[in-house]
Formats: sequence, C-alpha cells, structure tokens
Amino acid sequence: INANMWMNAGCVGFDPYYVGMNYKRRPYWDKEGSYVRHWCPELKKMPDSIDAPETERGVGTFKIDCLYKPWSTPDDIMLQTDVVLGKTYPFRVCDDRLGRSKFFETMRERRSLWPSSMVDDRGRDLVPLGRQAEDKVG
Repeated sequence: INANMWMNAGCVGFDPYYVGMNYKRRPYWDKEGSYVRHWCPELKKMPDSIDAPETERGVGTFKIDCLYKPWSTPDDIMLQTDVVLGKTYPFRVCDDRLGRSKFFETMRERRSLWPSSMVDDRGRDLVPLGRQAEDKVG
C-alpha cells in the first residue's frame, strides 16, 4: 500500500481518480505558468487565463486557462500571441474528458462482472496479497 500511495501522491502509476490531465490542479503544480512557458516557448506570450463571456445563457463569465488549454483560447488572443493551432502549436491530440468518461464506463462494466468475493460490503475492491494470491492462482 505504501508504494501505491507514493505513486498516487506523485501522480504516476494507475489511479482511477486522476485519469487524464487534471487541469484544475494546475495552480498547485504550475501556479505562475513558468513550467509551460519554459518547455513550450511558443506559448510564452499566452496569458495565464482570461475571463470569457458565458455565451449559452448570456449571463456572467467563465475562466479559460489559456496556458494549459490553448485550444480553448479565443481566436483574437491566439492572433495577439502568434499562436496558430496546427502551425506554431499542435492541435489537441485527444479529448481527455471523453477518454475519462469511457474509462469509468468500462471500469463500471468490468467491476459489475466481478464475483461478490472480490468486493466488500462497502463496495471496495478486495485484492488478495501474498499467500492468499498464490492460493487463488495455484
């Protein structure tokens, strides 16, 4: 358990709760945007974030993280900062939200097929370790 917890804290390894890039954690990991600006110099001029008008309801604004989600940045900001998707900065490779949804859907399907002996009364997974695992395999 300790090794898994360290991997979890380091955001490496398998963690069903942090599937895909979690952009909301950006203020924790790269508050000033210096990491992205260093390793992606094409985004150096990009603002950290902007407040954009809410277009669906027409009420209020919402924040766009231009540095970590350049594909969501309005065109006028892209022009001002010389960022052209597909030319100076690559297009988005995948939709992590869609991937995350598919992952959880698949996990729910698979877990529904597990025998009741693999889940405790609170719905937590039971994983045999050590000799228990050897007995189940052998």
